[in-house]
Amino acid sequence: MVSGDVVVIEILIYWLISAAVIVFTDMYARKKLGKKSLGYLSLRIPKFITVAIISIISIAIILYTRWNYISIETMTFLGVPYLGMWFYHIVVNFRRIRAERTK
Repeated sequence: MVSGDVVVIEILIYWLISAAVIVFTDMYARKKLGKKSLGYLSLRIPKFITVAIISIISIAIILYTRWNYISIETMTFLGVPYLGMWFYHIVVNFRRIRAERTK
């Protein structure tokens, strides 16, 4: 069994990496599309969805570890939701950039 402190540190690391991925892809989209363009402004909703889901997952895992222990086998899968949201955010950004370029 893994203690809650280890899980909280791992979740914090995942959340910080998620924030970095969101910031860097957002900066890239802003650079390519322009700050006031409609294509860039339409990326606000996917960015909100990504941040909301990652935050909800983090809070849920931290609350779960407050009263229960997590096994080592389960801990290997804690990063899967974060990885899914990184891919979602990156794919949405690059699809929007490609769609705006073809217009």
